Amino acid sequence: MNILDRFHQWLLEVPDNASTQNGRYFEIFARLHLVVLGACLLFYVPVYGVLGQPVMIGIGLGSVLLLLISLFALRRGFIDISVVLLPAALLGQALAATLYFGIASGFSIVAVLAVVLVFIADFPLALKCVCSTGFLLVTVGTIFSVQSSLPLSPLPYELRQTLQLLNLIAVCALVGLVMYHVGRVANRLEKQYRHSATRDSLTDILNRRGVLAEGERYHRMGGQYAVLLLDVDYFKSINDTRGHASGDEVLRHLARCMKHSTRDGDALGRVGGEEFLILLQDLSIEGAVFIAERLRQKIERSPCVLPQGEPVNVTVSIGVACSEHHPQGLAAVIEQADQRLYAAKHQGRNRVVSTTPVASVT
Repeated sequence: MNILDRFHQWLLEVPDNASTQNGRYFEIFARLHLVVLGACLLFYVPVYGVLGQPVMIGIGLGSVLLLLISLFALRRGFIDISVVLLPAALLGQALAATLYFGIASGFSIVAVLAVVLVFIADFPLALKCVCSTGFLLVTVGTIFSVQSSLPLSPLPYELRQTLQLLNLIAVCALVGLVMYHVGRVANRLEKQYRHSATRDSLTDILNRRGVLAEGERYHRMGGQYAVLLLDVDYFKSINDTRGHASGDEVLRHLARCMKHSTRDGDALGRVGGEEFLILLQDLSIEGAVFIAERLRQKIERSPCVLPQGEPVNVTVSIGVACSEHHPQGLAAVIEQADQRLYAAKHQGRNRVVSTTPVASVT
């Protein structure tokens, strides 16, 4: 890992003291600090140098220093403070340049970007309006003060026009970059939330909502599918004698066995404490029974090895049903599989129950 990768990893690492809500906005503003720092160092400070304005160079470097302080505050978890300092540093520099070079130089356009940054922040709407109004009032006040008196460093008309065009291009580019980073982070967070909303945190397979949604999708597609409803035999005794941590390890072991025993197009999820549901696409009842029996045997022959090295023998009971007998919907298929799972429990456990004889698997 090179220096840039380490810096990037450090920059985007959410501070421990940041709340969950603030943590969502941390990465956005970490990236925006880099965007604004780059604009100051690569555009504004060099422009001041070309114009031969050492005072404005100093103000530009002062803005860079304030941005670095803001970034440090962000890294320390003071996200709200950093969110205010970021647009303030950019706006302060732009307004100083407006006083120096006049309104026609276009530096006051940066106020638009400052307002955009404020509205991205995780502030109450009233506070956003107050901050934005404050920034705009300061900008308007600066413009009026420049109109009532000559700029500190008047520029030729052609140069003012060029600066105005450059500022407009710079602000448009910065707003575009800001929106890009906001959209990029928002899309990633949305995918994470969507994943966590449909995944079981213990086994990393689908949860009840996720697997049922897949089942409804299978049913809408109109093809044939089968349902396996699986329950761990005597799971309570595993928790009681070996502890809940061992029970959790058993559930993870079963999830791995199911993943290895199903196809890529199938769906599996945890729908209860020790109950799992598997959806097998484009299979008849005979094919589903074959897969269920193969899975039952695999689990029976593959003890779960606990972290301390102790093996735990596990068996499961499975109920099987197929959609071809239940055109009315997924719920009816699951209900029949549940009845057959109940029958498997009462017939002695560690077995598959279906409407057809269990196929032998060699």
